[in-house]
Amino acid sequence: AASRFRHLRPVGYVLAPEGVLSDEDWTSGILTAEYVGNLFLTLPRDMTSALSWGAQSITTDVRSEAGYAEGFSPDREPTIEEGELSLRFDSHTRVRTTGLFAEEIFGLRDRYFATAGIRLDGSTAFGDDLALQVYPRVGGSYVISEEPFWSPAWGRIKLRAVYGHAGRAPTVIDALRTWREADFDGETAFVPGVVGDPELAPERTAELELGADASFLSG
Repeated sequence: AASRFRHLRPVGYVLAPEGVLSDEDWTSGILTAEYVGNLFLTLPRDMTSALSWGAQSITTDVRSEAGYAEGFSPDREPTIEEGELSLRFDSHTRVRTTGLFAEEIFGLRDRYFATAGIRLDGSTAFGDDLALQVYPRVGGSYVISEEPFWSPAWGRIKLRAVYGHAGRAPTVIDALRTWREADFDGETAFVPGVVGDPELAPERTAELELGADASFLSG
């Protein structure tokens, strides 16, 4: 994605008689790479196994080039470089989050299923420390409509439950203490910008999900 912003108050403007110009070029890109493998096996005693594994990498790149100027000659085209006061601001942020994951689903008689999965994530938002985090999950499902006592007229019903963890990395400088310049009582002072916390870890949540899937009337 990309955008261009340009705001001009020309020479003679009532609130800025000498003219004011500000502009910004902003671009953002997301690059995603993913690999997933699957292995399905039929085991003895009406058992099945479905193993999935893979890796994922997401890189976000954001760039901004901005300028501000004021005080222009009335007979020349206003540009950032032509202003009596001319300022330039550049920023570039790149964050990469990489994860590995695996999941195993065991099935018995096509009606009982047990699931176990794990994901390992790390992010460059933490700087040199990737702050690797492990997110496990376990679950199970029961296709009760596959039981011999179940009548086809009752439709198909599957009961399921899963418990797992998930997380989200902070933004790029949340773990760092920053300061910004300010004027206080006619003097230059510095006040906190980002509070920062060197022990900051990803936001982590746990969730228990219970549910049922059902279909009736021939689906």
